[in-house]
Amino acid sequence: MRTIIRLSAFILFLNIFPQAVFSQNISFPKPREEKLLNDLKLLIWNQQNADKITVKLRIHSGSAFDQTDKMGTIALLSDILFPDDGIKDFFKDELEGSLKIDYGYDYIQITAVSKPGQLLTILETLSPAIVNPTIDKELTEKVKAKRLELLKKLERDPNYVGEREAAKQLFGDFPYGRPIEGTTESVGKIDFADLIFAKQRFLTSDNATMTVSGNVSSTFAYRAVRRLFGGWGKRTEKVPSMFRLPDKPNTSVVNLTLKGAEHIVSTNAANSVARKDDAYFASNILERIIAIRSAALKSAADITASQQSYLLRGAFFLSVRSDSDAAPAENKKDLFSAVLAEKITNSEFESARSSLLNDFRMQDPAELWLDIDTFQLQSAGDETKRLLAVSLADVQKAADEILAGPRTSVEIGPPKDAPVDQTKDPKDPR
Repeated sequence: MRTIIRLSAFILFLNIFPQAVFSQNISFPKPREEKLLNDLKLLIWNQQNADKITVKLRIHSGSAFDQTDKMGTIALLSDILFPDDGIKDFFKDELEGSLKIDYGYDYIQITAVSKPGQLLTILETLSPAIVNPTIDKELTEKVKAKRLELLKKLERDPNYVGEREAAKQLFGDFPYGRPIEGTTESVGKIDFADLIFAKQRFLTSDNATMTVSGNVSSTFAYRAVRRLFGGWGKRTEKVPSMFRLPDKPNTSVVNLTLKGAEHIVSTNAANSVARKDDAYFASNILERIIAIRSAALKSAADITASQQSYLLRGAFFLSVRSDSDAAPAENKKDLFSAVLAEKITNSEFESARSSLLNDFRMQDPAELWLDIDTFQLQSAGDETKRLLAVSLADVQKAADEILAGPRTSVEIGPPKDAPVDQTKDPKDPR
């Protein structure tokens, strides 16, 4: 009887104070933190059981700073740092790792991975590309050609075009309404002088954070980084990060035709929150609930949902692929109303929350620390507290704000004289 009473009391405690249990299981190892004389921030995790060494370099500026008529400048700057595939092959074949360059509205990130014992090789490979990159007319034209080929493919993809157009209708000329990759027209206008200017403004030591993790000596790592990156220059002037607020969204349905489109794709967009907003984690939970609910709609296999949070704002996207104009209007013109018609249940909340908690707990600590710097967050501990504090009411509020706020809708299909292929699998590349 006493055992049953104790068990019942423990279950009651879990129901009343679930955060207390979760908080005991969510903790991240703290890194050794150093700052070089040139203000490059260095974070080192000594992970003795790690089978790889990982170096990450995050530049805390991204495509949000692209000029309106030269969108894609940051993307090209990312491309020109490592323009040859031979370096990536070297990391794969010789170092048994990888080299990846990512970019977004708020950052550029280089991630280099190798087998143990190769930290110095990683740093010696990255250093010249970052500290003194080669940017000239010939190389610029080379990376532009590659970028333009990629853009030509993207601009034939109705899913990509639909999301970018929905974002444009939502944000207008605000940076998040512009494609981070640029367009064939805007990239064509960029020359090597634009890349040099962007490099001088953003690719600087005082605008970056480097992380080193793996079975490494923190003292050796610090000395190696200081020797190889100590000569990296700082900014000569501060770059203001002020943007004109977006105009009122265009909420009318935008119909576009795309040559070569095999299906009709409808995309809806709605405002979401910034990464540092108090409602960020509530929006993350809502994203998971929307994804699950979307799967229950008639066109389940053809619906995609995503939520993206940036430094200043964020956006929700929902898109559905259909084979004809006969698809129900409510599933195409206003997907959010269809998905969020009913109140969120406690079961949905707990399931999505548990999923997010698990992903948060399992994430690479280096990514969280880099996000803290990029998005001006307080600390890893504060992020944990913010996540654990989210309630069902917070998530429902986020859903209600989507339904009460403006939503944009874009429908893309083949030209009127082109038949819609009702049998082609959209995942089939042929």
